Amino acid sequence: MKRLYQSVREEYPTPTPGNVTGTIPDWLDGSLYRNGPGLFEVGTTKYNHWFDGMAVLQRFHVTKQEVTYQRRFLQSETYKKNMAAKRIAVTEFATTAFPDPCKGSIARAVSFVTETAEPTDNTNVNIHILGGEMYTSSESNMLHRLNPQTLETQARVVLTDHIPINMAAAHAHRDWGGALHSIGYQFGKGRPKYCLIRTPVAANDEGGYSKSRLVASVMAEHSMHPSYFHSFGMTENYYVFVEQPMVINVWKILAAMVKKHHMLQCIQWNPEHTGNLTRFHVIDKRTGNEVNAECPYVADAFLVLHHINAFEDQGQLVVDVCGFHVGDILDKFDMERLSSDKAEEVINNLPRPHPWRYVLPLEVDTNSESESNLVTLPDSEATAVMKKKKIFCTYQPLSTESMDLPVINYSVVNGRKYRYMYGTGLQAAPGNQPTIFKVDINEKTTLKWCEDGCFPSEAIFVPRPSTSREDDGMLLSVVGTVGEDQEDFLLILDAGTLQEVARVVFPGIRFPKDQHGVFLDGQ
Repeated sequence: MKRLYQSVREEYPTPTPGNVTGTIPDWLDGSLYRNGPGLFEVGTTKYNHWFDGMAVLQRFHVTKQEVTYQRRFLQSETYKKNMAAKRIAVTEFATTAFPDPCKGSIARAVSFVTETAEPTDNTNVNIHILGGEMYTSSESNMLHRLNPQTLETQARVVLTDHIPINMAAAHAHRDWGGALHSIGYQFGKGRPKYCLIRTPVAANDEGGYSKSRLVASVMAEHSMHPSYFHSFGMTENYYVFVEQPMVINVWKILAAMVKKHHMLQCIQWNPEHTGNLTRFHVIDKRTGNEVNAECPYVADAFLVLHHINAFEDQGQLVVDVCGFHVGDILDKFDMERLSSDKAEEVINNLPRPHPWRYVLPLEVDTNSESESNLVTLPDSEATAVMKKKKIFCTYQPLSTESMDLPVINYSVVNGRKYRYMYGTGLQAAPGNQPTIFKVDINEKTTLKWCEDGCFPSEAIFVPRPSTSREDDGMLLSVVGTVGEDQEDFLLILDAGTLQEVARVVFPGIRFPKDQHGVFLDGQ
């Protein structure tokens, strides 16, 4: 399993054809783009954490039964400085920059402090589409614009130049008009704020993030320990995000330059700090005001990295997430162990997320002390009960299977009532192979795809054109393999049945263990 987390060094700027087994539907015409860490050593220096690796971009172009592959490293300023210095010269999420060994002790110390304080622009997590432009993102205030055809890095965007935020989450949402919605942090005078941002599509796709505006801001409940988040939910009328016990220690961030901390040392799972609770924030998109702020929605402490979907139903907000009961996960992706024979043990011992549904009543009597269930949706097992000016919520499990990296038919059902979700299971313990799941929420059934030695990435849903069925489409997943005689491949599944439609092998090419991506029709 350790080869899944080893560096890839070769680029493929020219489209390389693959060998197709099976029959690809004629209507599947476009490109799958993937982003993630792919280079974990620079010179003799090594990154400590999987999240730290230099961003590598992949493109699988599908058209007329043919598939080609391209790969390039993101040409960030961090990548350029590392390559020029032949060492890790910029601090990452869990790796502190290495001092220049060629300088004297005083010059080395000055250089080290400067490089430690310099923010990384290694945007190695996700891909956003704004109008006709493509951007890479991470948990920072920077993005990079890409050429979708060549994967060349065209420009760096610094969000702080356009909107008053210091960091933004890696995940964003697109509304029906194409505008991009994001969530970020604002640090400065006073208590930290969580900020919701809308970036419209400008005429002729010009303007980009310069047109961004702040829709709403919410004060963090704890001034020196704001919550970490990776994603959020959005419906037609509301944003929803969770303030959870995965907290950012502002004191450590302020001391980071002096004490040479990296970001991971500033984040901790601390449910005691939040009273063993997680809080839901619901923001009205039209007014920017928080809903029921005087009677907050809370639940027993949990961690969410990925929201599945959210929608409004009969005066209630349904919020589906992949939730963890415990949050000590970010420090588990240690590269020394993942790149060794201990990799399987690490993966199998990760905390396991499950798909959960919470239901938040939007209109409540704030003076009521009745402990009756405020959730009135038929057949719902979720509860919401008013106690001491708080609305205590419990979830309904959507599946007994452990999965994360949730996917839906986004262009059709995001922010709307839906039936199907897809997820990926990471563990490879006996009887629990890495698996792609399809969950029928209405019928409470689950389909699976798995194969010995195969580790699928996040599966991307591509809808069949002009279909009325929610699950009518294809799932595309980049599959890494661990067997000596196995080749990595692009997997294409029927999203309705989870039966394999085709797979594409590129002989001798190994894929990096990526994070997130997107499919663009006709690209």
